Formats: sequence, C-alpha cells, structure tokens
Amino acid sequence: MVTDFMNGFLAVPRGMAIVFKSKKLMSIAAAPVLIGILALLGFAGYVIPHYIVIHHYFEDFLIQLFGIGTQNILIQIGLHSIVFLLVVILALTSVYILFLLTKVLAAPFYAVLSSEVLKMRGVTKPSSLSLTRWMLSIIGALLFVFSFIPVVNILAAFGFFLIMAYDSTDYSLDVLNLGLQERVRYFFSNFMQFCGFALAISLVMLIPVLNLVLLSVSVAGGADLVSRNLRRVI
Repeated sequence: MVTDFMNGFLAVPRGMAIVFKSKKLMSIAAAPVLIGILALLGFAGYVIPHYIVIHHYFEDFLIQLFGIGTQNILIQIGLHSIVFLLVVILALTSVYILFLLTKVLAAPFYAVLSSEVLKMRGVTKPSSLSLTRWMLSIIGALLFVFSFIPVVNILAAFGFFLIMAYDSTDYSLDVLNLGLQERVRYFFSNFMQFCGFALAISLVMLIPVLNLVLLSVSVAGGADLVSRNLRRVI
C-alpha cells in the first residue's frame, strides 16, 4: 500500500524527468503550456479591466432587486460583501470553464505525449478516442460546486486533484484501448497510486512556474506509471 502510494507520488517528478530528457517530448509538452499561458493572459486581460464594471452591475442589480438604499453604513458593508462574493464566484467559475476549454484544445498534444512515452517504455498499441474525460469534467463541475460548502470543500478539493491524477493517466488508457469498465477497474485496483499522484499534483500546483508545466509532465508521469503497472502484471 505504501509502495503504491509512493509510486503514484513519484509519477510527477518522473514525468518531469522523462519530458526534459527528450527534445521531442519537450516540443510536444510545450504546446499545451503555450495554450495555457495564452488563455490565462487573454482571461486576465479581459476580466481584470472589466472588474469595476462587473462590480457595479451586481451592485445596481441587488439595489433594484431588493429596493434598498445605500445611506446606511451597515447596508453598504453588507452590499459590498455580497457583491464581492458574487464576483469571486463568477471569476472562479470562469477560471474552471477556461481550464476545461484549455484541456480540450490541448488534448491532442496530451494524447501524442502519452503515446510517445508508452512507446519509449515498450508499450505500443493503436490509439482510440474516449468520452470518459467528458464524464470527469461533469464530476469536476459538481466538485467545484461542493467546494463552496464548509467542511465538504476539503473532500471536494482532494476529489478534484484525484480527478486530475486519473485524467492524466486516461490518455494512456486511451492508447491501450481500455473500455469504461476496465478503466474503472484499473482506477480502484490502483487507488493508492492515484492518491499519491493526487498529492504530488496538489503540491506542484503551489510552486510558481512549475505549475504551468504540471499537466504536461503529469500526462508523461501517468504514462510511465501505466507502463510500470503493465510490467508488474506481465
């Protein structure tokens, strides 16, 4: 159990080592990173300048909706607090949607990256397209909603990183042509690995610059992890 957990935890640094040792893999991994940076810059360039406009829109909307005045200092504080919370929720929702769109655009590069790593590890099978990632997106959206509920948000955060860990591995499972039942079986039979993988992802997310290449190296690490599991079975 501890060995499986550590194998999962080491998937991210192993993926980083695999990518940075190969110029070909670095060029493939750079594309999703560039897509993410451009999307982030575009989002920041559009939302931040419009923050005041959005703030005033919500404020006017609430004043008209409840028919309240703003002369009282307590009403002003309460109103600004509610508006700030609404803007934060809107911003987080926009970031999550942006994250999903970025992953869709980067998906072909992740598929190629995982396929190349599996080839390097001696695993070569024809690739296929899977819909499991859309299911993960729906689950991720539900976890995003639960993240606003006290106490539950801790479990929701772990669940989100667990999904990221599985999603990073799912590209390799695509290459191996595993069906939905086989993928579910693979997940639960290697659950401790995914827990370690999720913990590593959550820690790297806190490191500036490295978090920009996190998804790419996680896909490479997930492919390496799958190849190790296959060798263990064989």
